[in-house]
Amino acid sequence: MIELVIKNYLDGHLSVPSFLERPQKSPESFVLFEKTSSAKNNYLPSSTFAFQSYAPSMYEAAVLNEAVKETVEGMIELDEISK
Repeated sequence: MIELVIKNYLDGHLSVPSFLERPQKSPESFVLFEKTSSAKNNYLPSSTFAFQSYAPSMYEAAVLNEAVKETVEGMIELDEISK
């Protein structure tokens, strides 16, 4: 399942935890992501995800968001990710 691939990658490359749904007891900073759509074309699956960064201040959330964007771009190294 691609969600687990992404979660494991984020958890291994970010200094904050990631979640697929908002936890009841949220840590001070974390990343929440969800699949917004999926499709299959020529037998190749594709998915679109939305990522949200949470932190104590808007500035810290913006800094975390930049780290998330950089980390997501790095996922191209995974065999399960093609673009």
